[in-house]
Amino acid sequence: DLDIPVIVGGIHPSSVAPKETLSYADCLVIGHGLPIFSDLLFDLEKKDLKKIYQGTELTLSDFEKIAVSSRKLVPELDWYFPTILASVGCPYHCSFCAIPRTLGYLRRPGEQIIEELSSIETTEFTFVDDNLLGDKPEEALELFKAIQKLKKKFRFFGNFDIGLIQHEALIEEFVKAGGHSVFMGLESLEPNNLKLLDKLKQIPVPRNRTITREDVEEFYHKAILKLQSYGITVFTGFICG
Repeated sequence: DLDIPVIVGGIHPSSVAPKETLSYADCLVIGHGLPIFSDLLFDLEKKDLKKIYQGTELTLSDFEKIAVSSRKLVPELDWYFPTILASVGCPYHCSFCAIPRTLGYLRRPGEQIIEELSSIETTEFTFVDDNLLGDKPEEALELFKAIQKLKKKFRFFGNFDIGLIQHEALIEEFVKAGGHSVFMGLESLEPNNLKLLDKLKQIPVPRNRTITREDVEEFYHKAILKLQSYGITVFTGFICG
């Protein structure tokens, strides 16, 4: 009734059920929306919106084309925290996850992230990366060091894989930069389940025997205690069913 176009993108229409999603929307963006977003806005302005826009593979040049968001356009709300994206997708291929197959993996240039952080007025924000650690922890380390140079008392949250605990210096710089909480997908305590999910490789292998549930529990317990010893709040995710 309001004559407002509904445009939907993301994992569900891109890899799960595009036809179903289209029944609830005027337009779908399949795959990466950034490379084709200007075309979509141009068509919207002309009132000539296509039913489907097929995103192309994301490249670093696509990041260079976008300007820093004008956050002053966002209404002031008590519950609102700015979101920052340091990378798209995830470098790993857990069997249950559609993200790497749909989005691939690409990190934004560090200087671009710092420019965007410089523009936000609040000190609270959230990194919305699927995996802020990624496959290049040294880049995450440099990012946290660069954040500290802004001389703002930031407080922020991020998603990581459990490999974070192997990088003491990175944890220290994360906290110094203002990191206070992390989310990690642990998925299961059962070794067979972790093997099916392609996540058993994250658990240290005991000498001369196979990994047991007790090994997994002990590893997770020590990992969480280690992060908590730095004052980090740890949220975890498990798959049920």
